[in-house]
Amino acid sequence: MNMFMNDFYTLHPVETTDSSLKCKVVFNQNHPVFLGHFPSQPVVPGVCMMQLVKASIEMISSYSLVLRTAPQVKFLRLITPDISPMLTLNWKDMEGKLSVQALLENEGACFKMQANYERL
Repeated sequence: MNMFMNDFYTLHPVETTDSSLKCKVVFNQNHPVFLGHFPSQPVVPGVCMMQLVKASIEMISSYSLVLRTAPQVKFLRLITPDISPMLTLNWKDMEGKLSVQALLENEGACFKMQANYERL
């Protein structure tokens, strides 16, 4: 399990390998981020989904990463704190650079991202 942003979420791994992760993401519905995003309809901020991808790979791989490019970032459906979407990550390590495919889904795709990170 990993926690980020002062207990914003926990990860419950389903499958892990050296270059992939599949896990359930459980959000803390009482986290302060939801008070401001948005007060009447709390949703997981897009930037938090992007950070979730980076932090999850860092946790599994023990790499420190920096995002270099994100040629595809698609927010397809809102993710509310009361759902626990499945996160699927696959990456290829090519001489210190990681090419990443990310998907968050709950009864269909909610968030997709293709990104390139550099190992520090």
